[in-house]
Amino acid sequence: MIKAIFFDVDGTLVDTSAVIIKGFQYLMTKYRPDYAITKDDYKRMIGPALKDSFPFYFGPNCSFEQLLSDYRTATNHLLTKDNLKLPKHTHECLKELSKNYKLVVITSRQHHSAEFVLKAVDLDSYFDLIIGCDDVKEVKPDPESFIKALDILKLKPEEVIMIGDSESDILGGVNANIDSYVVAWTGFDANHLLKVGAKNIIKKMDDIIDIAKGVTL
Repeated sequence: MIKAIFFDVDGTLVDTSAVIIKGFQYLMTKYRPDYAITKDDYKRMIGPALKDSFPFYFGPNCSFEQLLSDYRTATNHLLTKDNLKLPKHTHECLKELSKNYKLVVITSRQHHSAEFVLKAVDLDSYFDLIIGCDDVKEVKPDPESFIKALDILKLKPEEVIMIGDSESDILGGVNANIDSYVVAWTGFDANHLLKVGAKNIIKKMDDIIDIAKGVTL
């Protein structure tokens, strides 16, 4: 019996891709002006945690705190309702789910940043727990954040499902023995994520209600 639903934020609950890309464009212009950003780069920038992305583009000895400060300068003012999009029926779905299930955010964002984004689009009231990248030592796809949430809620893996859009979301859930589902409304290849362990593809938010009730898609 499902008792809780874990959600990723970026790309799953909220489309923040345009804001994230603007942040990286700012950093590239400042620190690597000769670098030509490719389509593959844009995909790579959206999924992983910044602590993994920054060394990839700026070297293993880069100053994470300085890069993060610059990134925030470029993006924080853009994290508003006008720049953030939600999948259809997100509010209705979360309102319904919150009546019967614990709702949890498992994100590669820092805790306060996840709260900021959720508040900006009025989703924060639906969630019982947020596990950000600064709440654990290892981020997704490591299972630490999932295990921490399970411990806090005193739940077993079989009592939870994970909803995400990236490989790190799906593998993180799989590594924690949690059934994980991939949403179809982002730029990642959902069929590829089926191959790495996703149980099924969620085509619309309402599907999550059915899955939680045990209905097979």
